Amino acid sequence: MTLSEPHPVRPFELTGVKLGDYQFERAATWEEKGLLALVGIGIEPGAADVFARHAADELFSQIDEVGIRDGANPRGRGPRLRADVLHLDNDRRVSQPPVVWERKRGWFTTEPFSEPEIFDFPEGIGPVVAAALPDPAKLGDRMTGKTCAGTLVTGTGVDGRPRRTYLYHVVDNEWSMREYGSQAVVWQTALNPVVALELLASGAWRGRGVLGPEAFPAQPYLDKLAELGAPHGVLELAP
Repeated sequence: MTLSEPHPVRPFELTGVKLGDYQFERAATWEEKGLLALVGIGIEPGAADVFARHAADELFSQIDEVGIRDGANPRGRGPRLRADVLHLDNDRRVSQPPVVWERKRGWFTTEPFSEPEIFDFPEGIGPVVAAALPDPAKLGDRMTGKTCAGTLVTGTGVDGRPRRTYLYHVVDNEWSMREYGSQAVVWQTALNPVVALELLASGAWRGRGVLGPEAFPAQPYLDKLAELGAPHGVLELAP
C-alpha cells in the first residue's frame, strides 16, 4: 500500500494521507470489474488484522479497543555489533504521529509517545523497548533473540465478562536464519502473503474490490499458519 503522510499543518491532530488511502479509493473500480486487490497483507497490517477479526468473530461479544503491540529482544554477536544502533528505521517509524480511530471522533492523530506503556511480551521477551529486530539482511546471522508482533483486544468476552486478550506471532531469529536464510522480521512479514495466496488459490478467501485481510474469515488463515509450522499464540491478560 502507499505510505501515509502527516497533515501538513496540524500533524498531531488531523490525519493527512492515511496508509492505503490511494488503494481503497479505487475499490469501486475493482469491484465493477469483478477483481480483487488484497492489500496490507504483511504482519502489521496483515496478520494483526486477522487476529482482530478472529477476536471479533470468536472471542468477544463486544470490543472496546484494538491496539498493536510489538516487541523484541535482539542481541548482537561480537563486540562491534550493538542492537540499539540498528533501530534507525524503527526510530523513523515511531517518530511519526500515530493514527487513531474512535467511533465518536473518527480518524485523528496524537503526538508520538503521547501515551507511554510498558507491555510484558510473551515467550521470554519481556518488557522491551525495541519495536522489532533490524532489517538489514547481512546482519541477520549475527543477531539472536525473538521478535513478537500482535494485537491486543479489550472488551467483553462471549461469556459476558471483561476480557483482555493478546493474539500474537513470535519468530526466533536463529531459527529463521538457519531454516530460511532470512532474519526474523523479514521472514515473519513475508510469510503472510504466502499464506494469503494459498487461501485465495484454494477459494477459502474470495471477494471483489479492494479489501484488507480483516474482510475475510480468520480461521482458515490461522489454520494455515499452524500447518506451515508457525502458529499464532493467545495470551489472556488481566482485564
